[in-house]
Amino acid sequence: MKKSIGILVLLICLIGSNSAHSQVQFGLKAGLNFNNPSFSGLLDGYEANKTTGFLVGPVMDFKIPFVGLGLEASALYSQRSLKFSFDDGVIHRTNMKSTQHALEIPVNLKYSFGLEGLASLFVLAGPDFIFNLNSSNIIDKLHEVASGPEMDNPVNAFELGFNLGIGFKLLDSFQFSASYMFPLTNNLEADPVFVADSGTIFKSNNEKFKSKNRTWQLAIAYFF
Repeated sequence: MKKSIGILVLLICLIGSNSAHSQVQFGLKAGLNFNNPSFSGLLDGYEANKTTGFLVGPVMDFKIPFVGLGLEASALYSQRSLKFSFDDGVIHRTNMKSTQHALEIPVNLKYSFGLEGLASLFVLAGPDFIFNLNSSNIIDKLHEVASGPEMDNPVNAFELGFNLGIGFKLLDSFQFSASYMFPLTNNLEADPVFVADSGTIFKSNNEKFKSKNRTWQLAIAYFF
């Protein structure tokens, strides 16, 4: 009797272990950032250009069996760029680029539907937390056109966005996704500085220079 109970307990533990394993998966994720920044506060003649960066890092996928709901979270090294061109009819330059290196932590609620374990489609939505690690000073690069003064780096240490995306998963291992991050905060902020006879990049002395990252992400992931 005791032996039978022991075997039953062992079977329950094994089933529970397999069930837990099926609910949580870990993997690696990599992809591309397509950034289309918006800005305000600069003189007419400045234009922000689209740029391409990349992302890579571990990913975790948690799902509730038979319901379709789940949660996906990643810790990604993410590179984005901000690039400006300037053309006032006399001067034309495009070599003004700032590269941002960041730790990006998207936490997305996920709803999947399809053939469980074989092929499924999903939609996702959730906050995106971005912590700036290092970034070149775009203000100094922009001032090369206007011969303005050097300034502190205006890149914010933290950004917040909101993701919406779609994707599909094959054989419970290979995942492909496309998402768009709506910026909720600025990634750059700078107070206007005017120096007599030295030029400026700012539109007025009471309007800050502000910029936001608007980013499409295409990514693939492999779950172990």
